[in-house]
Amino acid sequence: MKKMIVAVMVLIGCLFTVNVGAQNPSKEYRDALTKFLTVSGGLSTYDAMLDMMFEAMPQITAEKKTAIREKAAARFIELIAPAYEKHIALGDLQEAVKFYESPAGKRIQAAQKPMLTESMKVGHKLGMELQQMVMSEM
Repeated sequence: MKKMIVAVMVLIGCLFTVNVGAQNPSKEYRDALTKFLTVSGGLSTYDAMLDMMFEAMPQITAEKKTAIREKAAARFIELIAPAYEKHIALGDLQEAVKFYESPAGKRIQAAQKPMLTESMKVGHKLGMELQQMVMSEM
């Protein structure tokens, strides 16, 4: 569990230090990307990682957790927006938002966080098994 928490903390640290690109997308694009990542469940990835980290740090208040979540999401949008803008047009983001606001899109979005949590546990288990496989071949 401690290794997983350290890995999550490293990933979050990378979030605050990586610079994806030099261009600065417009506010309209950043706003559309924020809405897309919110309605699609993309931001729930960071919520799941933060939830795991917060489990090991029960002394952090709910108010501080909310502030950390907001700061992480804003930083993520700032860093990832240039890459999105390079590959996805504003109109396409807006169309994707329409889908995720539909009933089917809402069901898919609602499933994202629990699926990610379960996938991270499976990934951890598989990683341990792969490590044992490699060690047995040495």
